[in-house]
Amino acid sequence: MQINVGNTPGQAAEAVVTVDANGNIIQDVSTYSIAVVDVNPVANATDLLQIIGSATKTICINAIRITADSSAAGEMDFYLFKRSALNTGGTSTHPTPVAYDSNNPAATAVINLYSANPSALGAGSIITASQFIYPVSSSGSGIPMFPIIFQFESQTDQAITLRGVNQSLSISLNGQTIPSGFSVYMTIEWTEQ
Repeated sequence: MQINVGNTPGQAAEAVVTVDANGNIIQDVSTYSIAVVDVNPVANATDLLQIIGSATKTICINAIRITADSSAAGEMDFYLFKRSALNTGGTSTHPTPVAYDSNNPAATAVINLYSANPSALGAGSIITASQFIYPVSSSGSGIPMFPIIFQFESQTDQAITLRGVNQSLSISLNGQTIPSGFSVYMTIEWTEQ
């Protein structure tokens, strides 16, 4: 690869790119995830889980995985909102992100896991949504469970990018009625650069 540097044509600099066995570029970027299990949403739940951007790093969301079950089989819609203003109110905890490499610095993104709906949702837009057919929570229900997988940042796509502390991404049920015994499992994976 030749990159011209300075004002002299032909003056070159060397670029080194590391690839895996399939030719995919290997990035040395700090990667993190958060997984929450057995989350029982409140009645008419809105945002369940929110990742908030950082004052010092750019947050790039690579993937989100969601599954659910309940005391009776059914269907639920899941929404991803990218918000340009923060939610206010509600009750939330802040689960600790897990670094994929123990040498990574501490994550700077903030996670909100809501146990009571925010009193006001931040302005934003739906990025994507999906319907999920959930099985009975008891084993042997006969319904296979395939997770919803929202995969961002591939060779042709850009990651969902959060710049600054006013941007966030929320996994939401958008006010739907929650059935008895409904339980959600969610994972968010991201990088910080």
